[in-house]
Amino acid sequence: MKPPEKPFLNFDSLKTIFPQETNDGKIYIEGKKIICRSTNAYNNCEVDTDKLQYAYAVTKEHRLPVLFLFDHHHNELPMHYEGFRDVYETLSKELGFDDQVFFEHISRPIGIKKQIWRRMNPANFRLIEPRKADYDLGFEVLSPISDFISWDITYDELKKNSNTYLEETVYGQPILKFKYPVRIGGLILHDLTAHFDNERRDIAIQHFFADCYDATNSGASYKMLKSRLMSDFKIKNKPGEYENQYQNSISFKAHNIVFSLVYTYDSDLQYDAGHTTLTIKNEREYPDLLVDHDYESKMKIDSLIELEKYASL
Repeated sequence: MKPPEKPFLNFDSLKTIFPQETNDGKIYIEGKKIICRSTNAYNNCEVDTDKLQYAYAVTKEHRLPVLFLFDHHHNELPMHYEGFRDVYETLSKELGFDDQVFFEHISRPIGIKKQIWRRMNPANFRLIEPRKADYDLGFEVLSPISDFISWDITYDELKKNSNTYLEETVYGQPILKFKYPVRIGGLILHDLTAHFDNERRDIAIQHFFADCYDATNSGASYKMLKSRLMSDFKIKNKPGEYENQYQNSISFKAHNIVFSLVYTYDSDLQYDAGHTTLTIKNEREYPDLLVDHDYESKMKIDSLIELEKYASL
């Protein structure tokens, strides 16, 4: 990704603004990794620059400032560690950090958190017309020969589908993805994923999710998705909603399939997500799965144990 054009900034003229480096730790770049090592191991981390999503300058009250980097893990690089300036200048040049914002805020005495860079991911969902009101039935894989799949499909059955493949998340969790976009009701999603860490594979898949980006990588994605689902679902099928300055969330239900939207904004403990997470949870009951026909067909009574009767107190 080519970084945006940025005005020339003479770092030498700003050298006194960088915090004084100490031997409390060391930061350096090795290939595609940013390595941070500290004397107390508290800030030890390795950041994958290819997976970086956003960067913030953070100054917390009673603490020295840090450069916060998110590569699907939370990483804090203390600005007073040896090598920080070299690493910052390299990243700023390659990615296009907002240096003006960075230097304006890191020296302020109060706690602040200011975004200085964000990767712009391509839009990966769209709303379609005419709409199809089949949210409760399943989803359609838009392969060359389209394939409609029921929400009741089991893990084993979906794994065998030629339009799917298995991967691992950055956290080591098994997931199942689709080779083609997927239509759910009036939405087309390019990154629908199923959690595939359930030990039972003969039951219906319990959780799907998709991180939905609009063209601006902002809360506009939440507004778009919410508006469509509110239009497609009846009010009585809207089981939960809360919205404030830190997080927006709303849920809809269709025959015990629950669709939830969540968007997170900046707060003391959270960072702007840049995307709306759509989660789909199967809350249907499958009583037949509780019956072991083979076991019950072989059941027999070997003996009886009589219990004494006690008078009521």
